[in-house]
Amino acid sequence: MSDILDLTCELIRRASVTPDDAGCQALLGERLARCGFTIENLRFGDVDNLWATHGSSGPVLVLLGHTDVVPSGPEDRWSSPPFEPTIREGHLHGRGAADMKSGVAAMTLALESFVTQNPDHAGTVALLVTSDEEGASIDGVKRVVEEFRRRGQRVDWCLVGEPSSQAVLGDLIRVGRRGS
Repeated sequence: MSDILDLTCELIRRASVTPDDAGCQALLGERLARCGFTIENLRFGDVDNLWATHGSSGPVLVLLGHTDVVPSGPEDRWSSPPFEPTIREGHLHGRGAADMKSGVAAMTLALESFVTQNPDHAGTVALLVTSDEEGASIDGVKRVVEEFRRRGQRVDWCLVGEPSSQAVLGDLIRVGRRGS
């Protein structure tokens, strides 16, 4: 399997029903810390938020995602257990496979690869992950933005890995994000 698929499966196995992160962010933070990232856990109310940064000056590029999922509903309506990653006909099935544990896995591995190949890169790269995007979205991005404003933390660019489309994959680009 690929590294992205392996990490996605590890995330799916964690029943991170909003706002419970179920250890997803700890897993991501441990990986990024091994690559030299500074890890900060920002907890507001019942919501965990991971802020991982590499670099200390220049423009800041943030990759943004979430680890929480909506409830699975009755498990007997699933063809396989919702928190057991299963590949059928070349497709990964499991709660959060598309929205958005695969995206978070890809962003994490992209950051690992980038800083490993460019340890003295210009600027700062960061990962921001919340655990309440599928819920009220009050103590995630919205509170983090308030905290960043209070601290004077600059974000120059933010790439949201949320899988959104209208008719076909990739047909929609959004500017902005609720809470920002």
